[in-house]
This record gives sequence, structure tokens and C-alpha cells, in this order.
Amino acid sequence: MRTENVETETAKKIFDFLSGAIYALNGGVQKVSNNIFIFAPESVDIASAQEDGRNFEFGKSSSSWAK
Repeated sequence: MRTENVETETAKKIFDFLSGAIYALNGGVQKVSNNIFIFAPESVDIASAQEDGRNFEFGKSSSSWAK
């Protein structure tokens, strides 16, 4: 998901919706760069993004915009 050209409130709603959907699929979310995320189901290995410490864990933060 690329949210660089989307209004902040709209991007937050999209992120929250996709987070819930991917959580239901036992998947994960990886932050690639500022406002760019990878949402992947359980069957997709996104370990390379985890190696640099940018993995998102459900329950730790409601979204990346919550600061």
C-alpha cells in the first residue's frame, strides 16, 4: 500500500481496514519506507523486511500515524 499521495485521515482508515483484514488471515505488515507498507498473508514470506527491524506487530500500535 502506498499512501504518500493520500490525505492522512483517509490513509489511516485504509491502513486500519487492511490491518484488520490481514490480521484475520494471520498475515503481517511491513513498513518499507515513509507511508509505504507491505500487507502479506501468512503464506507469503516477507522476512527480508524483518531483517532490518521495520516489522509491524499487531497490538503494539494502532497504526503508524499514532504518534
